[in-house]
Amino acid sequence: MSCFVHLICSRGSKVLGTFAFAVLALVSMPMHADVLGAASAVTEASETVSGGLASVGGIDALTESAATAMEAVMTASGAGDSAQTMEIDRGKGSWYGGRFHGRRTASGEKFDMHDLTAAHKTLPFGTRVRVRDLQTGKEVVVRINDRGPHVRGRIIDLSRAAAVALGVLHAGEAAVALLLH
Repeated sequence: MSCFVHLICSRGSKVLGTFAFAVLALVSMPMHADVLGAASAVTEASETVSGGLASVGGIDALTESAATAMEAVMTASGAGDSAQTMEIDRGKGSWYGGRFHGRRTASGEKFDMHDLTAAHKTLPFGTRVRVRDLQTGKEVVVRINDRGPHVRGRIIDLSRAAAVALGVLHAGEAAVALLLH
């Protein structure tokens, strides 16, 4: 594990930071058998990193591995339980839709404003995040498929459908918490 942490520290990639997040989650929880299984998923993903990533396909494989490893860690730790849900970030969330509908996202898929998706600056594509409106307590689960927001002071851009589900469509933005789902 220490070699893995060294690998993370010695590289500047934002994607590798996700592995660091997964390792920290592992370190902070009791070592049950299923958590150790999740640790092997993280280790396997780290081997993908150390194997070298010269192509864009390698980066995509890395982000997918990161999302899988994080999900394995959180599932094994019981983080799906509301009492143990891990908060990732807090700040302003906004939404985007109309003029981007049908365009390619940073992940390569077409943006569909009617899907429950979101843009985040660093989380791996495919990561599922629960977004909670801090004022109303409403929540929606979104899948990260784009990069953004590109406005200072915001932490997530929701699709139109996610904004409707959260009840922030008319306000345009809201104070939110991001929770690992």
